[in-house]
Amino acid sequence: MQNNATYTAGLYLRLSKDDEQTGESVSIGTQRSILLDHCQQQGYTVYKIYVDDGYSGMNFNRPDFQNMLEDIEDGNINMVITKDLSRLGRDYIMTGYYSEIYFQMKGVRYIALADDIDTLKGHNDLAPFKNILNDMYARDISKKIKHAKHQRAKQGLFIGSQTPYGYIKDPDVKNHLKVDPEAAEVVRTIFTLAEQGLGNIAIAAELKARQIVAPSVYKYLHGDKKFAHFPAIRDHDYCRWSHAMINQLLNNPVYTGTLVSLKTETTDCKTKRCVPVPEEKRIVTPNAHEAIVTQEQFDRIKQVRAEHRCLANMHRENLFRGKLFCECCGHPLTISRKQLKERVADIYLCMYHYSHPQVCPQTHRVYHDMLYPYVLQQVQTFARSMKRRKVNSRIANYAETEELTPEVLDATIERIEISHVKYKSKPGSVIHIYWKL
Repeated sequence: MQNNATYTAGLYLRLSKDDEQTGESVSIGTQRSILLDHCQQQGYTVYKIYVDDGYSGMNFNRPDFQNMLEDIEDGNINMVITKDLSRLGRDYIMTGYYSEIYFQMKGVRYIALADDIDTLKGHNDLAPFKNILNDMYARDISKKIKHAKHQRAKQGLFIGSQTPYGYIKDPDVKNHLKVDPEAAEVVRTIFTLAEQGLGNIAIAAELKARQIVAPSVYKYLHGDKKFAHFPAIRDHDYCRWSHAMINQLLNNPVYTGTLVSLKTETTDCKTKRCVPVPEEKRIVTPNAHEAIVTQEQFDRIKQVRAEHRCLANMHRENLFRGKLFCECCGHPLTISRKQLKERVADIYLCMYHYSHPQVCPQTHRVYHDMLYPYVLQQVQTFARSMKRRKVNSRIANYAETEELTPEVLDATIERIEISHVKYKSKPGSVIHIYWKL
């Protein structure tokens, strides 16, 4: 038996939002005081206090829990103490694994004070039952919280964890959104630009040109450190607006004062897997908070964008699907339709460029009118060459083809890469074909 002085303890503290809502007296401060008092009485050396505040007991990918495991692996601690088993976790399988198998394998003594569990004293027959009860408790709490969220949503209260860009949580009224004047002005600008006919990409470019910081950056600069890992902040590209951001913002009825709640639901409290909720089952509350744009403007923009989408969807089938790639970043090119002065043109372009301009500095766009005849000519030329040389290949069968079809492309071309297309670019300098031989 080891002397108490030879034990180096790690004190693990955990508090979840579920605990807070149930009124359990397990605050981080309370846990710390209880564990430190115990260590002082027993003469244990405290190596480190590990704290996971706001993490569910069903989730074992907690930052400080993982840090504690690393210290165990490095031999820094040989004892783990928690207030009770539920602080270690509420998933009975994983909690049982760590308390009865992992700690023993690593030579770590585990103590759960309130449950009178001490692995030095041998196996506790009640521990498995306590783990199962904790698991059942977690599932029950999950159901109660889900029900409470439904009730708050029916009352028109905001139940999201992150406020939409343009709003902040009302400090005077709980679960209520309040307009953020600075961000709201940007939102109005976006809606105005959309009403003028600009598309998502053009709006994103305009915002970047005006040096308007992206929503994640704006929230980070205003004290929300949850966004510290976002690409725009990590890469110091503070004005990185994407077409996806713009699209999401313009389609969000929250800016008209309408609150749409319960868009997704968690299917299992262990896996935390979220699935979309059908629109008819979502809870919609008009006039839940102050509007940033009028309902009339929102509807007008929605109609204009719908018409544009109809136009965009009228293009011919994407003949080059799975064949056309950006030479710079390797991502597939997306087909889009653009209204020019005298005609409507199908364009293939790299959408990855708009979200990662440092990686892919150009759109690498190419017009269908330029791409199609060039590829057809190359297929014919290459096939004739192989036919003359009597090469045994399927490509030779397409020497006289007069039309590109998916079948022809599948049989002849591995992939097509597009480099940057400048004004009056020659197809041969920007379109690179890799053949199937």
